[in-house]
Amino acid sequence: MKILYGINTIGSGHINRSSVVISQLQKDGHHVDCIFSGPNPPKYALKIANRYTQVHGYRMKFNGQNPDPIMTFWENFKKARSILKSLFKSFRISLSQDYDAIISDFELSTCLAGFFLRKPVIIVDHQHSLIHPGALRAPGKFSDIFNALIAMGMSNPYFKHIFALDLVNQPIRRFKETLFPLIWKPEMIDLSVSVEDHYCVYLPYIPINKICKVFSEFPETTFHVYGFDMDKTHRNIHFKPTSRYGFLEDMASSKGVISHTGFSITWEIMLLKKPFYTIPLEHHYEQQTNAYRLSKKNLAFVGDDLSIYYLKRFIDQCEQDSFLNKGDIRILEPNTLTKCIYKEIAKA
Repeated sequence: MKILYGINTIGSGHINRSSVVISQLQKDGHHVDCIFSGPNPPKYALKIANRYTQVHGYRMKFNGQNPDPIMTFWENFKKARSILKSLFKSFRISLSQDYDAIISDFELSTCLAGFFLRKPVIIVDHQHSLIHPGALRAPGKFSDIFNALIAMGMSNPYFKHIFALDLVNQPIRRFKETLFPLIWKPEMIDLSVSVEDHYCVYLPYIPINKICKVFSEFPETTFHVYGFDMDKTHRNIHFKPTSRYGFLEDMASSKGVISHTGFSITWEIMLLKKPFYTIPLEHHYEQQTNAYRLSKKNLAFVGDDLSIYYLKRFIDQCEQDSFLNKGDIRILEPNTLTKCIYKEIAKA
């Protein structure tokens, strides 16, 4: 099959999840082209498909650590002309290449291309687990939940079936949506898991001065910090330049991981079975939900902020217990998911 894969490039989670699926699709013998929609993707993302095209897409605006729906709407309203051009560009690409199917990870233009060109559209993401009736539903502010629903509706207005990856042990199907267990990430299979003398940190939405202030209170502990693309050392804190493989190696060899509660990094920590201190963004319903589910399943230490108090509790816990987390989460092979995708395409 010839497959067009639409990827939202806000953050790295969509890219990293899509690369796992694309790798298996190619292993199964299919040709995959990508459309990247949004901010410029990192260089490693450009190698995951046979060919790629970048379109403008929508942008997300933040107010401090938190997504700002009003600023996001205004920013994208101002760029409406560029977004419309992106949609037409996706239509032209889809029409000229005559793809057999379209897969989308929270990407609008490929969904609409599938609708107008009558191609089967399969969604593979995590976001739709937030509203799946078989998932553990997290409490939250109505405004945050409403914003999440609007984002899902705007990003994926048309589809034949949704596969939403989440912390479940078996597929749960409801109508046109399937809640799906985590799958192995091929790039992590050969990582050597060990316990060296550092904690791996990814907190790009917390100011550097606050990170330095809190971590400096633990001078006997070493922290490797990602998310700021710096090569700099401040006392016991080592800021690291952006490196996908370097980050994975640091996680695999760490005493534990400290990060926000994005799904991609949560997924990787579950594969590595590392202790996890997570700080969900306040008005980010997906992250709040991820943190709630991790807490309920006893898979992470959840705090509402980076503080000396929380960090001491986490470090004490890591020193006292085995470095492996005790969570029993089922991990499937990637071809388990792609086989399900092919069945849905065949039905279309």
